[in-house]
Amino acid sequence: MDAVTYPDPRTVGVVSDHLIAVRANISSEQALAGEFRIEYTPTVIVLNQDRREEHRSVGFLPPEEFVPFLLLGVGKAHLSGFRYRKAVQAANRILTEFSGSRWARDAEGVKNAGILRSRR
Repeated sequence: MDAVTYPDPRTVGVVSDHLIAVRANISSEQALAGEFRIEYTPTVIVLNQDRREEHRSVGFLPPEEFVPFLLLGVGKAHLSGFRYRKAVQAANRILTEFSGSRWARDAEGVKNAGILRSRR
């Protein structure tokens, strides 16, 4: 992922706009690896503001799957934080820019949940 996915401009854009990236070597950061149940690399975890896991991926993802993966995690974190409009925006971006992604179905769920919860 270092050679292809992480330097991709789409990945860089999503990370710089929505996330704080932390990279850890599980060999030297065993306590952190244990806390987040990381057994294999690459493992990418999207946490919400309370450090609660919202979304996880294990294994290589090309940029066209990694970017919607990140956006889905962002959308889920917004749902957890009661920021429904932002959750819907993240889901809509997946559905318009990455409609063929394996994350599109989950994005539809985030979108619907955001819309329903905002009406309450």
